[in-house]
Amino acid sequence: MATNRATFFPVGNGDTTLIEVDGKTIQTDINYRDNAENEEQPEYDFAPDLQDACYKGSRNYRLSLFVLTHPDKDHLGGFARIFYCGEPTKYGDRSKNDDKLILVEEMWVSSYASDPNYKTDISESVFDEIERRITLQGTEDGEQNGNRIRVLDTEADVTSGNFSAGIVWKLLAPTPEEAVIEEGDGEENQPSSNDSSLVIRWTVTVDGGKNHLLLGGDATVEVWDRIWDDHKKQTSELSWHVLLAPHHCSRGAMARKNADDEYEYSDNALDALGQVEGDGFVVSSSKEIKRNDDNPPSWEAKQKYLDILRGANAKNADARFLNPDTHKNGDPDPVVFDFTKTGPSLKVAGTGGSKAASLGAGATISPTYG
Repeated sequence: MATNRATFFPVGNGDTTLIEVDGKTIQTDINYRDNAENEEQPEYDFAPDLQDACYKGSRNYRLSLFVLTHPDKDHLGGFARIFYCGEPTKYGDRSKNDDKLILVEEMWVSSYASDPNYKTDISESVFDEIERRITLQGTEDGEQNGNRIRVLDTEADVTSGNFSAGIVWKLLAPTPEEAVIEEGDGEENQPSSNDSSLVIRWTVTVDGGKNHLLLGGDATVEVWDRIWDDHKKQTSELSWHVLLAPHHCSRGAMARKNADDEYEYSDNALDALGQVEGDGFVVSSSKEIKRNDDNPPSWEAKQKYLDILRGANAKNADARFLNPDTHKNGDPDPVVFDFTKTGPSLKVAGTGGSKAASLGAGATISPTYG
């Protein structure tokens, strides 16, 4: 039986999301932390999960697509520890120590990530791999698995389509202007690249039923305002069953500071983020959300997402806001949804089984999980 699911791994204030559909594997961002392999540390090691999903045979691990929303360290950290970098023709000759490195067949990046202002020790391997692939574009080699790359903004030649028979994607951001990030003064004083984030609405079809996921990296309130202006007459293009709260549940995705240094919430951004279908789920890929002044994650922003769920008359709305870092009775555990004919179905934390309840009338979800 084919695997059809989405997994949000616990990676603190960072993103690592895996979509698996009919043999295709799509990962958005990576935040593989230094202590992930340290048994004395509580950080979740998702490498075995990812390797299992990408396993094709002896010494052969392949990811269909890696999407880098934007080149911040919490979205590309550990890339070279998990993925093979370099010519795919040499993948089979890699050392035994690199046995389980995964070959990325295709990459999608923003136009800013294709030509960034600076590199760091953390980002250098990713940018080198992006540059290597870009130099091959337009050649026969550039179309081979392990060499393909697509540079995206809203004015690219292609901004939507079928990734495979059951997977449709639509790019909502960035515009070319949003992807322009000013150059800073040295590595320690660089402007945020959040506005350049790829925002993609994924649609997975299972037995004729639609499953919508909205993944928006760290896109800011200005980007979500613009997205609403562009799509408010076609709100179906923004609808979601599962929303990854942008920027790790930060207020900055839905509010801006006024002259008094206080946050003012944007109705337009909240509308753009609020197009929930059915009961819906919101996932906060962040550290534990506490009632304090942290941002991200923000307690206030969490309340806004809960308002969105309640406004859609979601049953057990509080249990539909999920945090992988606390998902299993307060401990880290992946948040996993099975894609079904009636919408995404949340799996019980710590098990391989799917919760019986899914989206739709009469759905119930225990508040234990979330």
